[in-house]
Amino acid sequence: MLSTSDSTAQPITLATPIDLGPMHLKNRIAMLPHGLMWAARPDFLPNARHREYYAARARGGAALICLESSVISPDARSVHSLVHSGDPACVPGYAAIIDAVHEHGAKISGQLVHYGNEGSTSYSRAPLVGPSAVPDPVLRQQCLALDSAGMARILEQHVAAAKNFAEAGFDAIELKVAHDGLLRQFLSPLANTREDEYGGSAENRMRYILEIYRAIRAEVGDEIALSVRLDIDERVQGGWDLSDGIAFSQIFERSQLVDYISADEGIIASLDSVIAPMAFSEGYAVERTATVKAATSLPVIAFGRLTSADYAQTIVREGKADVVGFARQMLADPDFANKVLSGDGARVRPCTACNQLCLGHSERDIPVSCVVNPFAGFGEHRVRRSSVGKRLVVVGGGPAGLEAARVKAEDGYDVTLLEKNGTLGGALALAASVGGRSGWQPYLHWLEREVARLGVEVKLNTEADAELVASLEPDLVVIAAGAASFSPDVGSGLPVFTVEDFAAGAPVEGRVAVVDQGYPSVALWFSALEAFARGAREVVVVTPEPMFGSRLDSATRLKLNRDLAPHPVRVLPDHRLIEVTQEGIVVQSVFGPHTTELGVDAVLISTERQSEGGALVEQLRSRGYRTMVVGDALVPRDAAAAILEGSGI
Repeated sequence: MLSTSDSTAQPITLATPIDLGPMHLKNRIAMLPHGLMWAARPDFLPNARHREYYAARARGGAALICLESSVISPDARSVHSLVHSGDPACVPGYAAIIDAVHEHGAKISGQLVHYGNEGSTSYSRAPLVGPSAVPDPVLRQQCLALDSAGMARILEQHVAAAKNFAEAGFDAIELKVAHDGLLRQFLSPLANTREDEYGGSAENRMRYILEIYRAIRAEVGDEIALSVRLDIDERVQGGWDLSDGIAFSQIFERSQLVDYISADEGIIASLDSVIAPMAFSEGYAVERTATVKAATSLPVIAFGRLTSADYAQTIVREGKADVVGFARQMLADPDFANKVLSGDGARVRPCTACNQLCLGHSERDIPVSCVVNPFAGFGEHRVRRSSVGKRLVVVGGGPAGLEAARVKAEDGYDVTLLEKNGTLGGALALAASVGGRSGWQPYLHWLEREVARLGVEVKLNTEADAELVASLEPDLVVIAAGAASFSPDVGSGLPVFTVEDFAAGAPVEGRVAVVDQGYPSVALWFSALEAFARGAREVVVVTPEPMFGSRLDSATRLKLNRDLAPHPVRVLPDHRLIEVTQEGIVVQSVFGPHTTELGVDAVLISTERQSEGGALVEQLRSRGYRTMVVGDALVPRDAAAAILEGSGI
C-alpha cells in the first residue's frame, strides 16, 4: 500500500518520504540495479569493493539502494562475475554491505535471477533451459523446455536465495521479470509457447512467477518488501507491448504478493531500450511508465536515462511515478541525491550515456567503471592532496586538461589553464557536435562550470610557449595539448576530410566513403549517419575490422544500425584504403593482395593522430620545471583515458 509520512496535502517532491509496503524510504530517489562484474572468484561472493560502492551511494543521499542481479544457482548465470545468492556463504558479505548502507539511513534491496535461455553454457557447462525449447532470437542457443521437476527445482532455488537475503538483512527482495531473465521469458510470446497451465493467457504465463512469489513470502514473512523488476514493454516485434505490461501489473496488484513495481523495458533484441545510448532522449520511457502507474495502485519506480534534477522532480510532482530510479547516473556521481535534494543540481556530474565502461565492460564480463567518474569501483572518491598556495599551469582545455584543472583546484592550487582555441572541450567538443554524440555536451558544460566555480583562470586563444608558462611561475605544469590528425599519403584525386573537418562542418554530398583507417573513432561511425543529413546520397563504410562499429557497446551499435537501416549504406569489413583517385577509392583486403575500386565523390577518414606539446615539454624540463603529460598529449586514445589521467594528477 502506498503512503507517505505526511498526511497533509503537501506537494510531493523528491524529498517526500514514502512507504513501499513495510519499507520506509526517507526520499524518492532510488539507485537502480546495474551489473558491476565484481564478484570474487572462485566463490562469486560479495566483497569489500561492492561494500564501498553501495555505501558511497547511500552516503550520497539515495533512499533505496537496489543491488545488481544475483544468480540463484551456478547454472543460472549468464556471465561469470555475478554473486551466487543461492550459496549461504554469501550472507556475511551481503550483511556487511547492508550494514554499510543502513549506516547512512538508506534501505537496500537484492535482486534474484535465473537467466534461462539467455544464460551461457560456457559458464554453467550444462544445457540452457527455458519455458519452451525456443532459443533467444539474438543468442540463438538451443535450450531445453522446463518440465515440472525443473520448474520445482528453480522455485526452490529462488526460495533458498531469498532465505539467504532475509538472513543477511535486506529490506526488500526483488525478482527480475525483465530483460534477460527466465521469469520474463515465461511472460514473453517470443519464448513461451507452452500449451499447459503455464502458457497462453496472461494469467497462465504469470502463474509460475506468482507461485515463486507465494513461496518466497511464506519463507520470509511480511516484514520484508517484495518487488518486481518488470518489463512494461519488450520493445521488439513479436514481444509483449505496453498493453500487456499493464495487464501484468494489474495481475501483480490483484495477487497482493508484491509491494511495488520497478518498471523497465526491453530485452537483448532491443538492448538500446534497456541501456539507452546517447541518441535516446532523457526520460524516453517516462510516459509509458506513467501509463502503468495510472493503471495500478501499486507504487511504481520510474526509469529511462534520467539525469536531470528538475525533470526528476517533475516526474513525482505530476504523479507519473512514485519514486525515480537512476542507474548510470549514480555510477557517474555517487553524491547525486544529496546535490539534488540540497538544490545544487547544477553540480551533479552528468552521465553521458556513452556506455563505454559500464555496458561496454559488463557485456564482456570486465569490471565496470565510468568514463566521467574514474573512481567508480576504485575507491569511490579521490583523496585530496592539500596544496594551498601552489601554482599549476595546464596547457590544453580538452577533457584531460579540464579535469586536471578541476581536481588540482580542489586541492588548493592556483590554476591557470591555457587553451589555444576560442572554446574549451578539445576533441571531445568536436565529437559532441556529430549527430548522436551530443550526450558529451552536458559533461563538458559541467567541467566548465566546475573550473569557474573553483576559480581556475582560463585563457582562451592563447598559444602556450615556454616563456609564457615560465612567466606564470608554476610549481607544476600539466601538458594536455591533445593530438592532431594527419592525412595519410593515399592520393588526392577527391576531397578528403578528417573526422575533425567533418565535425567542424565540412560539406559532403553524393557518394561518400567513410573510411576507418587509423585509431577506431566513434565519431567517425556516427558520421556515417550524419553524412546523409548533410547531403550524401550513398555511403560506403570501409573498415579493417570484421564489423562496422565493432568497438561500440551493443546498445549503441544497435541504435546506430537501426538508424542507418533506411539509408543506402554498404559496409565493407576487413578492408583498408590504398588510394584515392579521381574516380573514387581503391581498397585492399586485410587477408591478401586483392583490391576493389569503389566509385565515390568524397572521402571521410579517421586517421592516426600525433600527440602535440612534446617540444614544449622538453623546453620546460630543460629549465627545471616539473611537468606531467596526460591524455592524447601522452599517447592518442579516448575520452576515458584522458579523464582518468587528468583526475590522477
